[in-house]
Amino acid sequence: MAHTSDRPKPIRYDYDTWLVMRLDPVLPAAIITRQKTAEGVEYFRAVTWDLDPENRLLIGRSATLGGADNFVLYNNPRPIVASPRDGYQWTHGEPRHNVPAHTERD
Repeated sequence: MAHTSDRPKPIRYDYDTWLVMRLDPVLPAAIITRQKTAEGVEYFRAVTWDLDPENRLLIGRSATLGGADNFVLYNNPRPIVASPRDGYQWTHGEPRHNVPAHTERD
């Protein structure tokens, strides 16, 4: 896993929303939103990103933006991309055509 100083800072989308980037250069890994409890206490809620909001999952909540950012892990190892003759086609780290996932470990 990268050290906190090595990873990109969350990208501010609006006043209360940040996009968290990790391995994919285009698709966010998570979304952080600033929210308040019924008592008015501010907190930051991190959820996994998915195009369909119904598929987003709570990662955690923190009193700080940095704490919420720390919840978002680099949990998808880089794929080993085989040559085209082996029939592997990779999209966003996931194999297509039901090819078993093969990963390398750092």
